[in-house]
Amino acid sequence: MGIPYSTTTFINNPITIVLTASTGIKEVVWKKMETYEKPTWKTKFRSWLNECWRVLRVTKKPGTVEFQTIVKVSGLGIVVIGCRGYGNVRIIPFILVNGYYHIEGNIHPTIFGENIFHLTTRFTLLELTDLNKPILKRVNMEAPGTYHHSMLLGNLVDAVATEVGADALKARVMAYYHDVGKIFKPEYYVENQEGDLNPHEKITPQMSSLILLSHVKDGVELAKEEKLPDLVMDAIKQHHGTTVMAFFYQKALETDSHSSVNKDDFRYPGPKPTSKEAAILMLSDTVEPACRSLKDPTPTSIRNTVVKLVDGRAREGQLDNSGLTLNDLAAIKEKFISILTGMYHKRIAYPGQEKDKESK
Repeated sequence: MGIPYSTTTFINNPITIVLTASTGIKEVVWKKMETYEKPTWKTKFRSWLNECWRVLRVTKKPGTVEFQTIVKVSGLGIVVIGCRGYGNVRIIPFILVNGYYHIEGNIHPTIFGENIFHLTTRFTLLELTDLNKPILKRVNMEAPGTYHHSMLLGNLVDAVATEVGADALKARVMAYYHDVGKIFKPEYYVENQEGDLNPHEKITPQMSSLILLSHVKDGVELAKEEKLPDLVMDAIKQHHGTTVMAFFYQKALETDSHSSVNKDDFRYPGPKPTSKEAAILMLSDTVEPACRSLKDPTPTSIRNTVVKLVDGRAREGQLDNSGLTLNDLAAIKEKFISILTGMYHKRIAYPGQEKDKESK
């Protein structure tokens, strides 16, 4: 006659269930472990840690297994759903099914809550950092320069966000996806151009500005198609704020009469960054290309460039809604200078390189 048993062990009242099975003999032996009537919180915590780190493993006894605690991780923490002891191997499927439905019961409500309340959990953010995501692989294939730039910014904003107490993981995700709209016309962006070919030389500054503006709109549409969270769409919209494309605006002033040039035609639609992470992304997207384009990237020139650009964005009012303080900006500038100086320092010329330059 079988004896009913439970496969759940509660930490507050630990019970070890020992199930033995041998060839030709079917018996169930129940043994209770010694427990304290009033365990302290330290005892409970230690017991909880021990149980959570146990795994399912097969013993040397024929026909039996040792059921160590099976745990699952959900948004609410670690919940023990297994049992501890010895028992027939036929019990394993029931434990696994039990654990599966416990996990599913927490994951689906989490996804449902994200969609309803427009929230983004840490699990979703970690998933978005997977470089095998189809959208990131598409950027890598169609706009490799943009992909490299985004990965570089991801590392940069992560370090800077940590420095000022912002969410580093969120900032990294925003950096990875902020330029996805460039895959539709990659050849019009300098990081994707090969050699001296620049299609902007064959079109007017006004047309160039329209093309550059389109990567924001196209990026938002692509993010919606890929069902990316709101924070990614915020990054796409806000990483340029309401800044003016100074190069093409100045070029238009040189080629056309000043009265016919409207400055707002060269202005990004915005909005301005509304979070620390978006503001850090904007500043990183400003200083990194500028330092990379320096002909003589000395520590002094990098420092001057960073200070000039960051202070310029602050004076323009682009950071007014971001929540960054003056102390934050000072810390951000120093972190930029430290990282970019290490990235773009001078290299020692290898033997033969100087002769090659002279021959050219």
